[in-house]
Amino acid sequence: MTTRTIVLNNWLPLKIKFSLSWRFFWTFAALSFIFLMATSVVQIASYAKERYLFQEHQQSIISLTKANETLEVGFSKTASLTNVEKYLLTQNFIKTNKIKYIQLPENQMVRK
Repeated sequence: MTTRTIVLNNWLPLKIKFSLSWRFFWTFAALSFIFLMATSVVQIASYAKERYLFQEHQQSIISLTKANETLEVGFSKTASLTNVEKYLLTQNFIKTNKIKYIQLPENQMVRK
């Protein structure tokens, strides 16, 4: 690429247009580089935050799953009628045919 120069009084060459275009180019390139670097830093920070939250939620899901399994086992043990009958027999309860209810006055309490 050739540049054309204008000579005034044979001692001052003018290359203003050429030097301004390079200045504009390098300024634009530097600003673009800074913008792209800042954007990448923000994206990396966002990715790291999402990754941390994902791992944290995975751990909470695992602990909740274990707690759920424990509760299911405990509920099945207590809700089972066969286990209730076995429990009653091992605790020396006596099977009866009649149930009697006693009505108490409102101002009294029963204590064993």
